[in-house]
Amino acid sequence: GINAEYGKQWYQRRVRGKHLENDELTTVRRNLQTQGVDVPYEIISTVWERLYKVTFLNRALTSAQQCRKAFYHRNIACNAVECNDVVLFWRAIRMLEITSNALRLQIMNTEAQKAGKRSEAVSGRRVT
Repeated sequence: GINAEYGKQWYQRRVRGKHLENDELTTVRRNLQTQGVDVPYEIISTVWERLYKVTFLNRALTSAQQCRKAFYHRNIACNAVECNDVVLFWRAIRMLEITSNALRLQIMNTEAQKAGKRSEAVSGRRVT
């Protein structure tokens, strides 16, 4: 129900912000109530914000794919394709790579410390 209302509200809005205005919240809630669904405002707002993020990422992904196609056809300048979304996804991927490397190092250090403690317990002396 909320997904369908989201679609209606999304395409009717001129300004597409992360948050719904009070009158838009009321409209969504009344529309849901006519369908027999009584939902508090907080849930409507939470679902809207999550769906907004998904829609934003889907649009950015579509834009990045169009930029990729334009790049392969060598007509970025001709079509004036904006490739800002490529930078967005590059930054997100880079952030994930850095985070995963940091976590991998942290796990390796923790395991090395555990192994050192185990060998200390077995040999009775500190191993370096």
